[in-house]
Amino acid sequence: MIKSARFIFNSFGENTYVIGAVGIGAALASAGVGELSNFVLGAVFVGTASAVYKKIHSRKGALVGSLIGAVVMRFTDIFLLDP
Repeated sequence: MIKSARFIFNSFGENTYVIGAVGIGAALASAGVGELSNFVLGAVFVGTASAVYKKIHSRKGALVGSLIGAVVMRFTDIFLLDP
């Protein structure tokens, strides 16, 4: 089983294998707090942007929704996740 997993990683290059191992170690060290934070911020961004796009269904609505989503995501990070 390990040989097959190593073969998959080696098919993308040796650096991918090393970076993947470091990422797994970092996730175990943080107990998932960083991953949870990323999920919350992503959900806030997508929810806000999609709500604006639902009201203004055009290219302009997508741009405005993305900008407002980025601002709301930043304020969520500052006031909810960082204190």
